[in-house]
Amino acid sequence: GSCGNSKNSQITVTISQKGREILDRMKLLFGGGVGEFKSGYKDYRMHCWRLVGPRGAGFLMTIYKFLSTRRKEQVKRTLLHWRSSGLNGVTKAA
Repeated sequence: GSCGNSKNSQITVTISQKGREILDRMKLLFGGGVGEFKSGYKDYRMHCWRLVGPRGAGFLMTIYKFLSTRRKEQVKRTLLHWRSSGLNGVTKAA
């Protein structure tokens, strides 16, 4: 999976894999959507779960303690960018 900020600074979390079952479970537990796309590698179908915005931020904060050091750094950068953008629903102090 991956996380990052879109062009408009929204958090985007994605998990892609060949099987859909776990991704449907992620959708039930956390929201978001599941889509299908054609993989360029070996030309087979892939599925992708995607969670955007505040729900994506909440998901990242929920799983943070289970992540590797490298992924924790990726999440920290993503959340800091999101928080500084003003899209987190918190008004910046004047």
